[in-house]
Amino acid sequence: MKLLTVFITGAFLCLVLGGCSTTPEPSTGASPINPATGQTATTVIPTTASSTTAPPSSLPPTTAADTPASQAANLLTSLGRVGSDQPVRIGLVAHSASVIGIGRTIDVLNDADGIQLVRIFSPEHGLAGEADAGQAVADGTEPITGLPVISLYGVRRAPATRHLDDLDAVVYDLQDVGVRAFTYIATMGLVFDAAAAAGLPVFVVDRPNPQAGAVDGPVLDPGLESFISPYAIPLVYGLTSGQLGRLLVDDGYVDAGTNLTVVGPTAALGAPWRAPSPNLPTLESAWLYPAVVPLEATILSVGRGTTKPFSLIGAPTVDGRAMLDSLLTRDGLEVGLEAETFTPESIPGMAISPRYQGQAIVGVTLSTGAALRSPVRLAVELIDAAMDVSSDRSAIIDRPDVFDRLIGSSSVRAALIEDRSAAEIAASWTDEVNRFTERIERLRR
Repeated sequence: MKLLTVFITGAFLCLVLGGCSTTPEPSTGASPINPATGQTATTVIPTTASSTTAPPSSLPPTTAADTPASQAANLLTSLGRVGSDQPVRIGLVAHSASVIGIGRTIDVLNDADGIQLVRIFSPEHGLAGEADAGQAVADGTEPITGLPVISLYGVRRAPATRHLDDLDAVVYDLQDVGVRAFTYIATMGLVFDAAAAAGLPVFVVDRPNPQAGAVDGPVLDPGLESFISPYAIPLVYGLTSGQLGRLLVDDGYVDAGTNLTVVGPTAALGAPWRAPSPNLPTLESAWLYPAVVPLEATILSVGRGTTKPFSLIGAPTVDGRAMLDSLLTRDGLEVGLEAETFTPESIPGMAISPRYQGQAIVGVTLSTGAALRSPVRLAVELIDAAMDVSSDRSAIIDRPDVFDRLIGSSSVRAALIEDRSAAEIAASWTDEVNRFTERIERLRR
């Protein structure tokens, strides 16, 4: 009865407002996630700080959907319980970018009549968004509300049964980056599975995709599933968070019992940009992320430990100027390129021990004023340029197993080492990208 009351109430109110879409339970499906084992957390990451950086001037203007009145109202009314005087007990998956207009989603729910926010769940990087990549985060307390914060990136990757037994519904509100190799989509799937097992509906606050509609890169090969790349979708998948949630349910990536409601309308990607992780401080860095993240499995620094993460690449053993010269001979890269010398340093809240800490690197800085159309093709070009100026092409990718999981296929690495052209490599995933694009068209209408 608890499930039926909350779900029907949310669906009814969303229908009235025209602000939500409801996904029915599919008939089949199972989660393919094979999450990596988390480290034991030893310290509680602070939960108050937030990183906010002014975005490039090319951002679309703020729309009515960005105001707290429209977004907050749709969320609250979709959670409302008609004809009952009992508060709806909510668990919220959130981070520092979970803001509705000018208010934190935490406060919107905690201050609302008829709703009791019971606990908060935090993803990788913690609620404050200050934990380094891969750093385990301990449970803690949100200092303003005093609510418990349950980490989903420490001793556990999914809510335990005891964290859900006293809830009526789960709200998922994470700003993602539209890239398969970003752990929030694995967290989404595990939360869906846990909620379904507990008989709880899930409400996803729809968030925009910084990559716009771009779909690019290999569909993940079987056997490469992991917490950093959990689903058989392209590296850049072209869906908002709500659309992705519907894909996971409709196509059987998660428990078939998942009751999902997507709360909209999807906000414009308006100012200010709120960093979903500490090393994506600007919208430009998010736009460059899908082109640069595969380089994390190479000998190249991606700018961690600088003020321009995912905008700088280079290594002490790679001739940065020669790499730049190689890149400047190529067509269609979609980015500005310049030589730049940088020195990674320890930056608390961003990168504690960055690669090549304290070493000066002559590298290349990348710039763009918009989302890229073919970011994975650019990744191939960047790696190929580094290989071209190296005496051993195979030495550039120094973590081949991680590279394969990031890019989605071992064939890309093999083709790079064999010195095949970037155009030929990118053509290898064209058919599967076209099939995936056709498959998701129903979700993007």
